[in-house]
Amino acid sequence: MAAMETRAIQGDDPNHVDAFHAAVSLKHFMAYGVPATGKDRTPAYVVENDLREKFFAPFLECFRAGALTAMVNSAGTVCS
Repeated sequence: MAAMETRAIQGDDPNHVDAFHAAVSLKHFMAYGVPATGKDRTPAYVVENDLREKFFAPFLECFRAGALTAMVNSAGTVCS
């Protein structure tokens, strides 16, 4: 689903984004949605296996589909 959405927004050629598409920026790399306190910009404590399988996998597929940019998680992720 992530790769499909990337291609739909950006087009099939990441080296040429035409007038009918937009460059994809992946946000917020990664685990931004699970802060320990439930508040914005606080650390996320995530088990490494969950980080790799649940959070990184969709980002990886977007990069493979040609996503051009990524915005980092400003809160920070701590693996436990």
